[in-house]
Amino acid sequence: MRPEPIKISRALVSLTQSGLISTERPPNLAVFYKPNDFGGVTDENRRSYILDLATKFHTFTKSKPLCGDPFEHVVKTACLQSKQYHVISPAPQNLEISGYALERECDHILMPRTFSGPLLIVEDKNLREWLTPSSEEVWALIGKALRVPNAIPVLICRRMHFVGYTIFGHVGLACWQVYRQYFHPSIESDLVPLRHKDGLGFADITTDVEPPPALVRFFAKTLPQHAEAFRTRFETNRVLLQRYAIDLGLETDMWGSQRSTLFEQFRRELLGLEDHGEELEDTPFYP
Repeated sequence: MRPEPIKISRALVSLTQSGLISTERPPNLAVFYKPNDFGGVTDENRRSYILDLATKFHTFTKSKPLCGDPFEHVVKTACLQSKQYHVISPAPQNLEISGYALERECDHILMPRTFSGPLLIVEDKNLREWLTPSSEEVWALIGKALRVPNAIPVLICRRMHFVGYTIFGHVGLACWQVYRQYFHPSIESDLVPLRHKDGLGFADITTDVEPPPALVRFFAKTLPQHAEAFRTRFETNRVLLQRYAIDLGLETDMWGSQRSTLFEQFRRELLGLEDHGEELEDTPFYP
């Protein structure tokens, strides 16, 4: 089982500051860590092999046809197999729906056809990194849903930090983890060393683009059963969400410290918490 990324991040910072490990930032890649006694031919060969795999993986993830489109296909197919919605996928900017022109492009818009309920604004994020409730991807989705009348946000991702569900339960955002990262079947042979434990160890990357049954059930049963409850919570918090997502800009890219401060303010206001002056880094929300 992979450890929680935020705890690993803090441990790496501590080990680096204590001088037990050193860091390296290869071009266009994340920071790499190594023990201070790292060296020799065997170590250098291993370093070159891992950096080559990481570079290849990074290239694949930046390709919409190889990474973005396969996941969109999985989610769209799950929506269609649920037989509960009219599916618009993708939904381009300026598309007119019930007299309203979309201000932002959406991955999918689901219009209930077998039950009465709000529109579902669905975004899928085929990212390696875990998302948190403060992530730009979360707030960009909230911003899109706020701009569409009678709609609720639905996020499909590989992994969401568990603390996100407390926040989502309050604001009416539905989230589902697929525990996989999807790629186009044409690069299956290239993914083999990326999965291997002696490579990057990404055992959950897949080229099987048939939607998992659990995702189909999520669209077929969970969302129809709870759509009205989600809508009530979303509308109850609309003013607060709009202020932080749109007016203060959480839906946009911003510096990490600025995002952390804004989100902490939002969290306290949402949950009615008093400020006792504790440090932001003591909360579980920020890497």
